Amino acid sequence: MLRILRSGRFYFWPIVTANTVAMSMVAGGSIGKAIGFSVVVSFLASYGFLINDLWDRDADRVNQATRFEHSKPLVLRLAILASGCFLIAGLGLAYWLGRREFLTALVIAFGLSAYTLMLRKLFLLPTIVAAILATAPLWSPLLLWAANAHKWRWIFVAAVVIMVAARETLMDARDQPGDAVGGRDTMATLFGQRIARFVGAVLTISATAPFIVAIVYNTSGAPAINRVGAIILGAIVLALLLKPTVGIISDIKAERASIQKYVKTSRLAMAIIPFIVLLWCR
Repeated sequence: MLRILRSGRFYFWPIVTANTVAMSMVAGGSIGKAIGFSVVVSFLASYGFLINDLWDRDADRVNQATRFEHSKPLVLRLAILASGCFLIAGLGLAYWLGRREFLTALVIAFGLSAYTLMLRKLFLLPTIVAAILATAPLWSPLLLWAANAHKWRWIFVAAVVIMVAARETLMDARDQPGDAVGGRDTMATLFGQRIARFVGAVLTISATAPFIVAIVYNTSGAPAINRVGAIILGAIVLALLLKPTVGIISDIKAERASIQKYVKTSRLAMAIIPFIVLLWCR
């Protein structure tokens, strides 16, 4: 059960909820529906993590991920049951929330399933899909409840998508041995870890300008203190991402440890995003 709980990544649920509710407040959506849909996305995220870990046992055995690679059949069956329960619960709650919420949840669930079962051995497409799915708490409220979302809100989301794509690329560099065994065509397996690390760093750096500019434009009508606060928080997010990125490029011998540090700080960066979004409120 501990392995199932670990694979469900429940520590992401508060971040999912905070991002969904914050963007919903900016988009003009109902707080009640926002909280409900954040639970939907959390359920579906845990479903996606579980099926991915169940499907990736051969690769995880090489990468020593300590997920389900050495689990007994009973644990695997319970994990499959848990993933099915999360999927049904997520879609069921979305259906209760409304037609548009249910259709959006269906798209997310299909994307999560396709990512693991059909797309993982393709080049680049899985990285793009993973980045879009990971930012669902930000774009889904704009899609569902914003009558006329300003372009700079979408540019902000796009910048975060690029940051997440960079994170996925760097994680592929970390997991290159297992991905090679699994027959995946990632940046790391095709061109080597050094190239993958470089591409991940370039993606992170390229997202900085649109990220900050979008914050400035999204707070243009808010009080001056909101604008200053949002820019400061944005700078903190970039510092959390850029500092370990420099370490990844320069640390050739211990690249796995430096990438793991980036993964941890990127989670903290994503936890700051909803506070930036809340400061957009006028």
